[in-house]
Amino acid sequence: MIFASQAISQEDPDPLAIRAAFAKALDGHNPEEYLSFLTEDAVWDWVSQPAPLVGHEQIGAVFGIQIAASPDDWNTDQGHVMSVDNLVVVEHAAFGTQTGTLPEPGELPPSGNEWAYPHLDIYEIEGDKIQRLTTYGDDAGVFVQWGLMPAPEPIALISSMDPPAPKPTGLSPLEANAELIERWNAADVHSVTEMVHADYTVFAAPLGSQLNRSELMAMSELFFDAFPQSKVEVVRVLDMSDGWVLTELVSRGSYVGSFMGVPPTGYPIELRLVWLCHYDSNGLLTQKSFYYDNLTLMNQMTTAPEYSPAGTWVSTVATPVGNMTFLHTVSPQEKMGVPYAGIMHPVSGNATLFGMFSEVEKATDYVTQTVRTGRNTCVSTMLNYGTKKGEGPVDEIATIAILHVKWPLTGPETNEGTTILSVYLAEQDADCDGFPDEGQEPVECMPFTFTTRRLTMMPPCTLPYT
Repeated sequence: MIFASQAISQEDPDPLAIRAAFAKALDGHNPEEYLSFLTEDAVWDWVSQPAPLVGHEQIGAVFGIQIAASPDDWNTDQGHVMSVDNLVVVEHAAFGTQTGTLPEPGELPPSGNEWAYPHLDIYEIEGDKIQRLTTYGDDAGVFVQWGLMPAPEPIALISSMDPPAPKPTGLSPLEANAELIERWNAADVHSVTEMVHADYTVFAAPLGSQLNRSELMAMSELFFDAFPQSKVEVVRVLDMSDGWVLTELVSRGSYVGSFMGVPPTGYPIELRLVWLCHYDSNGLLTQKSFYYDNLTLMNQMTTAPEYSPAGTWVSTVATPVGNMTFLHTVSPQEKMGVPYAGIMHPVSGNATLFGMFSEVEKATDYVTQTVRTGRNTCVSTMLNYGTKKGEGPVDEIATIAILHVKWPLTGPETNEGTTILSVYLAEQDADCDGFPDEGQEPVECMPFTFTTRRLTMMPPCTLPYT
């Protein structure tokens, strides 16, 4: 069979033609044909999902699940299409009727429900193939249409003040876009609205509706009431020409106010989103669409984030004679991050345990083994040896110390916990395998607590000269 991808191969392939042919093949539900438009190592970064899909097998499986759920009429519309260089941006929707079984999530039997998924796609073309597809959309809206989630309560979009008159900026589209982001990060809803044209329209994909200037102002106020310290960081800006600018962003903040009826939790939020904006010759915003996934946002608002134990930690143990400090480096042993191995170095420890084992002359670093016991709780076993000078050239083991450590991750950069220290003598290891023999009781057993901070990147000092 000769596919369209081969037909459009040429010395200078047209990205718009490649994307259009791919969309036609996808609407024809023929996996062999639509996958032929992708490079073998193509990446589908579906922003709402935990990880990108890579390669024909993974990408084909997900498209296959979607089409199998709506086998009779799964399709996409052409939508708003624009391109620059090797990139194609498409703002459109997928449609269908759920007449097939949806295996995930929840093994949903046929419901007969019609559904629509407005979204924005960014295609990156390599040669005459699609190398990367990035998709922004609201999965929660589709789940509501499928009957997997209840419909949210409508939001009353009533601004606390009348919108100000538009104030032309005289900026180019790219400059105006940068200014809009700066005003947004200042949480200045009034000055943001001044950049909005009187006849402005916005499509808010997470609400599934168009907003006017007053409603946009109200929506912004609700957002900053819930996330007062929120700021967006630009990931990529594309000048699509004719006044159009596409911006991929990450929004970060903490959920400290009520939003969409959910009580505040204080949990951190990190949300990927995209803006597609049009600016006129006066530097005013005339059209805007924004896309993010409400399901991702709601999950972060209501679920404690999962922190990683991997990294380098500085632990402090308070004692009556002063603090002891330890450096603990933790590394995952498997791709999934469980379990973890590490080395803990006593910086200001005491090899004799404050005179309890006076024959010990020095102590080794601890080797550590860590496993997760919960979302943000870990348990570690740590092992070290106290040594003394032997009769020959080799040092002798005098003590075997084992720490049993419980350490909750209290934040992305902190943990604290409790430790039980068990100390054994060398003669309690009769088989000399480096571990206390079965049935041996420690000669010392004591608890202590600790606090820990993660080592993060730190700025240098300011040099007195240049």
